[in-house]
Order: sequence, then structure tokens, then C-alpha cells
Amino acid sequence: MKKLFIILLASILLLSGCKAKNNPQSDESAMSEQSTDSLPVRDDPSEDNAYENLDRHNTSGIHDVIISFHSIPFSVSLSLPEEWELKEAEEISTRIILRDGKEIGRLYKGEATDLDEWKTVATRKSDLTGFPIEEHIEKRGTKDTLVFRFRYYFAVEKNGEKCPLTLTADYTEVGSNVSFRLLNQTEITKETGGDRLGDLAGLENAKIAILGNSFINSSRIGSILEEMLINHGKKATVTDYSWGYATVKTFVEDPTLMSEIRGGAYDVVFLCGFYSASEATNLTAMKEACDASGTRLVLFPAHNEKRTTITEAAIRHLSLYVMDWKQEIDSLIAEGIDKWDFCIDDQHGHSRPLAGYVGAHMIYRAIYGELPTLDGGCSYVSTAQIQQLLGDYLKTGITGEAPIYLD
Repeated sequence: MKKLFIILLASILLLSGCKAKNNPQSDESAMSEQSTDSLPVRDDPSEDNAYENLDRHNTSGIHDVIISFHSIPFSVSLSLPEEWELKEAEEISTRIILRDGKEIGRLYKGEATDLDEWKTVATRKSDLTGFPIEEHIEKRGTKDTLVFRFRYYFAVEKNGEKCPLTLTADYTEVGSNVSFRLLNQTEITKETGGDRLGDLAGLENAKIAILGNSFINSSRIGSILEEMLINHGKKATVTDYSWGYATVKTFVEDPTLMSEIRGGAYDVVFLCGFYSASEATNLTAMKEACDASGTRLVLFPAHNEKRTTITEAAIRHLSLYVMDWKQEIDSLIAEGIDKWDFCIDDQHGHSRPLAGYVGAHMIYRAIYGELPTLDGGCSYVSTAQIQQLLGDYLKTGITGEAPIYLD
């Protein structure tokens, strides 16, 4: 009897154990079923293109920001809106991007660490500057929580040294002009930054042509550059065309000039005249004429030309070098030089010889890979004024803020 009782008790405990073991599994399955039903939808593919309906902020100005590294012997030049403030973060390799005090993005060394939180809905790539650049439009959330951002990945590499960078920003904060520049004009620069030194090497003995309107004459840029070349013992020559109210169309419709260009009369043409949307189309004809003779064509916008037109022309002709004379002057003004030292107070704000000196300085250092000195002086603006107003620019060829170090 006692033996029977022990067998029955063991059976009861065994059955109870099985039931206890199965209960948690049953509960877990039920919980899993319930939680799956109550989870919010994290992605709705029908919203992938919703960013196309969003307005993007149009910046009032753009400047070059130099990103540098103590451990790597080169810098990276990024074109960013002037309204953006780069604030230090807790990590030395990161900067918080602010506009009007609000965080709108981040810039940091390395790749993004939050990719699993975002879905890529559009991608563009470029390697025009010698290293791969990726632009991604990404989304997160759905309906009321739906947000989009731009993510730029710069796979920067030079002479075996690698330093990838990532920039993220709210989609609405990146205008078309900014997105174009980040994708196509981000450059590796020397340790000193965006000085353009040697960018146009190979033109040391060139026949140079500068085509523009009355701003060419008022600034005296052609004469200043010619004098600068003579003072430094250079053999290049300069011909400038200053035609009132001229645009790109004006030049491409002049048969004599176009015949000269096709015939190789010049080795390089610095072209101004970007005032209307049609100039991007007219630029095609000028490029074809230059290509016929192997002439180098450089976009060289004067100070009163339209930023949207300049951008459109650059987008349509990505292979052309943009020497942004207009931006150089605007950057120097932003640094504190009085606008009226560069501009005449007249109907069009014509450029003064100081602006012409800046333009000549840009061309000289891009061709010869060195900074011109004031030896021999300048006949059109006094040496004292150049030194007083341009200061360190004469020694560096750099406009904008000091480099930002990310290591």
C-alpha cells in the first residue's frame, strides 16, 4: 500500500512538472502574438517619396569650411550655408550643426552609426573631385513621425591616407545649391586649406582670355593680372573683353571671337556672364568651341551675377572648373571688409580695382602654385590699401573661418 502511494505521488508530481514547464511557453506565445498585433508600423513604402513634396530652405549665402586633422596631412573643403553653426560635441570627432540655435544635423569623422534606424529612399554618387562621395536621402518613422534627412558620406583618401567623413542634416535644411556643392565640389585641399594653389597647373605660359561685361573694366582685373605676371617674370599673356551688359550669349553669338577660340587663339578662357537660366545652354556652345581647340574653360562669375544661374551652369557642365570670384569677394566681405571697398556705389555695384586684385590673385596662384607678392606694386590700387584690407589673405589665399579639427 505504501509502495502504491509513492507511485501515485510521483505520477502527480511528474504531471504537475510537465504542466508547469509548458505554461511559460504558452504564456510567451500568447504574449508574442499580442505584442506583434500591437506594434506600430515602422515603415510605409508608399511614403518613400514624400520628401519630394517638402520645401527646402534657401540659404542666403554659402562659404567654404575647412575640415582638418592633426593626424593626416591634408584637409577637406566643404561648402556649407553661412547660417549653419558648427558647435563642439562631447566627442572631439563630432560637430553639432545648428541653425537659429536648433540642431539640424551632425558632422563627424567616420561612418554613420545609426544606419539601422533609417531607410535609404534615394542615392546619388560622384567622384568628380578624385574620391567617392555618396548622397543618400533617408527616412525614419511614418505618418506623424515621418522625417527625412540627407546623409553625405565622403570616402576621403589621398596618398594612402584615409579619413572618411559623414554629414547628416534635416532634408528641409539642404537647398539644391548646397546639395550640388556637397556632392560635386567637396575637395581635398592642402594643409593650409582651400588656397587653390596649383589647381590650374600647366598654364604657366598660357594665352589667357577673360570674357565679361563692364565689371571687367571697372575692376581692372585684366590689367592687374598682366602687371602681376610681369612683376614676377611670368610669360603668360592676358587679353580681356569687357563688353557692357554682356552675358555668355553675347560671346557665343560673336562670330569673330568664337572663330578665334576654335582656332586656338587662347589656352584658357575665364568666362563671366551668368545672369539668366538660358546661360547654361549658351555655355554648351562655348564649351564646344573650347573643346575644338583644346582650350581650357573656367567659370569665373563676377560679383553681380546670379547664384542660381551659376549653380545651374555648373550642374549642366560638371567637368568645368569653377573659380568663384563672386564667392571670394563675398567671403572677404563676410570677414569684415567693407563692401564699398570692393564695390562702386552705383546702379550695378560695379567692382572696384580691389576686387580685381582679388580675382587676379586667384588666377595667379591657381596657375603657378604660389602666392604673388606685392613686389613692383600695383598701378590701380595702392600697396598700402591692399595690405591693410586684405591682410592675411595675401599670405594664405584663404577666405573663411579657421580650420575645424576633428581629431
